[in-house]
Amino acid sequence: SGRAAAAAAARPPVAGAARPAPRRASPCRACPTPAPRARRASRRAPAAMSSKKDGVKRARKSAVAMEAQPPQVEQPTHREVWTVARERCRPTQAALGWDWALSKMAKCADASSAQKYMDRKPVPYVTRGDGLMYVLDHHHTLAALELSGWEDVEVTFELVYEFDEGVLDTSNNDLFYGFLSGKGWTYLLDEQYQPISWRELPTGFDLRLYRNDLYRSMGGFCRKYGVLERGTTLEDRLFFEFRWGYLFWLNRNGPDSESENLWTDMRHYRTWCHMTSCLDEIIHNEFDVYKFKPNEVCAVAENFDIDEQVEFGKEVVRPCYRAACWALRDLCENYQAKQPVPLGKMSKLFPGTSVLPGRVLTAPPPKWQGKGSHTTEADV
Repeated sequence: SGRAAAAAAARPPVAGAARPAPRRASPCRACPTPAPRARRASRRAPAAMSSKKDGVKRARKSAVAMEAQPPQVEQPTHREVWTVARERCRPTQAALGWDWALSKMAKCADASSAQKYMDRKPVPYVTRGDGLMYVLDHHHTLAALELSGWEDVEVTFELVYEFDEGVLDTSNNDLFYGFLSGKGWTYLLDEQYQPISWRELPTGFDLRLYRNDLYRSMGGFCRKYGVLERGTTLEDRLFFEFRWGYLFWLNRNGPDSESENLWTDMRHYRTWCHMTSCLDEIIHNEFDVYKFKPNEVCAVAENFDIDEQVEFGKEVVRPCYRAACWALRDLCENYQAKQPVPLGKMSKLFPGTSVLPGRVLTAPPPKWQGKGSHTTEADV
């Protein structure tokens, strides 16, 4: 009866009786409980394109049109051991700043430190129904992890977008990469900021497969040494250093008509030229770690000495970049003073933007603390 049930509910539990198991909490922030599957969009697939050029153009227009109604992705996360995950990961850019990637080796000195570092670097990706993960960010970090050899390290992945046939024909690579380009999610430029085809993208994260973009490395070190600061959104972070690297590349020949005379102090320009020459002609040509050749089979990775590379980066590479960034501050501040003036062909090379993201920090760089102080900058 109802009274009997109420009395039973109010009665204290019997000693030794089994209690319902408590709900298990997520072990840590780095590996939260997976969120529900991302909702799929339901728009019809576009009609077949008459040509490759029209297909890419229509895909970019679709990306712009869908901005008003973006898919409600809840960013489910999962973790995978790198030796397993790398078989399904596909890069979305063909150039890396090798010096910037190698500078991350200090965070991968051993398996434990590599795991702690990767726990702070969740990797965003998109899928399109073929079982692969198309990585949108942290290419340099994954290249450093691959070179370190710690294959049992777990990597956290975050789903950003799940393509569906209702959105566009994802089996068509021209449409797929055209859509990514329209969203600003792929980087189809070489080390000289010239357009390339998606067919030239690497299929893995071996550093030897990528073009070496010196200006991309400068963008990374400009953040490290307090010249630039980027925002927190994915759109602001994606290719942030590449976009600033385009400014450096555009002004590589000094104050001419193309560079809009952003170098106002020729001493800074000459200093930057000297450091660039040192990096390109001495460091990159004289040391074995930089003598990788695309698609070349060699034993460099097997014989790679992490400790030696970390020491070399601290004592030789970083001081060159610190001096180059000191000179680039003049260029960056002059550009920021002229905003929002469009920069070169930026709107064509980086769809959806005509000015550089983030901001230039006007504060002076950290004070020199003596021998070895250039090795103590905060991780970025």
